[in-house]
Amino acid sequence: MSHTPSPSKPAKPVAKVFTVGTLTYTALGLATLTFWLLWGDVAWSLRDRSVPSVMQLLFQKFGASNFVSSLLISTLPYAMILLIGPIISYRSDRHRSRWGRRIPFLTIHIPFVVLSMVAVAFSPSLGQFL
Repeated sequence: MSHTPSPSKPAKPVAKVFTVGTLTYTALGLATLTFWLLWGDVAWSLRDRSVPSVMQLLFQKFGASNFVSSLLISTLPYAMILLIGPIISYRSDRHRSRWGRRIPFLTIHIPFVVLSMVAVAFSPSLGQFL
């Protein structure tokens, strides 16, 4: 009695895994990460380019002088960062969750940032309403 082995299915190719420290990535994971980093950079650049010019136009529309509008645009955001940044950084550096250190802070604050940027677009009608 001879037994012929049955043909087995060919093995699936294993995706190459890249490891850096405790992080492990596949090629698809790296491509996805690169896409989201580039998209975030584009969104950040759009915000940096559009918000100061739009705010300056809105301040002028409401009768603010050039000095006041430039003072508010150039100092107020950075003063808030100076006060709030170290607190958020300290807490996020020491935070441990299943999502990591930064993601919980981003998921909490990003909706408020988005709502405030949308509110800038509707500020003339909001100003008349109030």
